[in-house]
Amino acid sequence: MSYVACPRCRLPSTQHYLPDEGVSYYDIGEICAIQEGTHVPVYEILKSGARSGPSTMFSPTVGVTSFASKVQRNDAYNPRPCVILDKAEKSSPDGRIIMICLMATFSRAGRLEDLPEVLQKFCIPFSPHDMCMNHPGIKHIHTTPEWQMRNTWIIAYRYGTFGKIRGRWQNRAPSSPTGSSYRLNGDMLALLNSICSQRKIQWEALSAQDPSLGKRCYEQYKVFRQNLWYKRQDQQENYIQKVTAHCDITSL
Repeated sequence: MSYVACPRCRLPSTQHYLPDEGVSYYDIGEICAIQEGTHVPVYEILKSGARSGPSTMFSPTVGVTSFASKVQRNDAYNPRPCVILDKAEKSSPDGRIIMICLMATFSRAGRLEDLPEVLQKFCIPFSPHDMCMNHPGIKHIHTTPEWQMRNTWIIAYRYGTFGKIRGRWQNRAPSSPTGSSYRLNGDMLALLNSICSQRKIQWEALSAQDPSLGKRCYEQYKVFRQNLWYKRQDQQENYIQKVTAHCDITSL
């Protein structure tokens, strides 16, 4: 199936984004590298649902508290992309709050049904993406220039984070000039903000109607996250085995 529904999918942007490195801040709509775990926005989503009604998701001493204890913002995380939603000063000390939407691949999951329920309700495809090809008309996000990694998602939930910004996300395409990065233009930023608002309202309404929603989503996400960890461990082991085998052959 072709990308008939979206002109920008048919003709992706090749315009380079070359930010002024001399400015003292990261601008709204820029894509930056942040040290943050994907469970942080999930925790924020679940917490917001717990405030919306008589949810059985968490008890005061077990649920949110135990989950929050695992939501550590520290240097252990590899940088991942995020969209900056408020100007963030580069020189601000650690401990500042930055408004973002986080991005993730979830091991290149190309379908919503590959994700747990809480992520299905908030994840939006970042073009290029299998969802855009298989579901023409689905809401999705484009960057300038076009994003290079297929099957990336953006978690359409705005939240403040203490995660450390490690610079702008670099465009490493062979044809890109030095210093090239990515950003969301005004129309895409407006679309993202609109989707964030809609999804938050829908989530809070569902949480109020279904007292079991939060607990169910919490349990599903824990299993999903654990399975992702095992999958990545297998991938790393397979890579090491291939490298080792190659070294053994070349040493003969």
